[in-house]
Amino acid sequence: MRVEELKDYYDVIASGYDELYGEEQEYKYRHVYYELGIKPGKRILDVGCGTGLLLGFLREQGLDDYEVYVCVEPSQGMIERVRNRIGDPRVLFIRSSCEELVLRPRYFDHIVLFTVWDNLTNHAVCIRKLSHALDIHGVLVLTIITKSKSAPNPETLLSGYGFKLLVKSRMIDEIHVYEKSRG
Repeated sequence: MRVEELKDYYDVIASGYDELYGEEQEYKYRHVYYELGIKPGKRILDVGCGTGLLLGFLREQGLDDYEVYVCVEPSQGMIERVRNRIGDPRVLFIRSSCEELVLRPRYFDHIVLFTVWDNLTNHAVCIRKLSHALDIHGVLVLTIITKSKSAPNPETLLSGYGFKLLVKSRMIDEIHVYEKSRG
């Protein structure tokens, strides 16, 4: 799907997204942050933040000790849902796709792409931008829909940008956790 089609699709389902996918997403978050023991960082970039389900989860679980949390989402409908639910001055919003981002070098220590990998239009461009924005020893978490075969294997792309695979797990989605090991 093209970026504009994705924006339109998510604008349409924004009002019912939490009811449709909230439980499934929370299951993934629990798996990553509790079962795998990944610690959220101080400067978090949430690419494809949707309606802010991860942000809400971290707050509910007391894992919201971040300094800044940047929500990136191409859908205006999704961004509005987050803004209406979350009143936190540490949370910033960027209406953009991953491929269009312009980010500060080595700023973030935690980048997440939950259920986004399969929707990217240019995986290599996105990874290059995220690699640029992630600090050394920062953590990248991404999930891939297990039924999907259209998206490229992230391990191949990420290894060329100084990422080291820490954990690969499978549950609802395939979960990959990487550490940025070099610049």
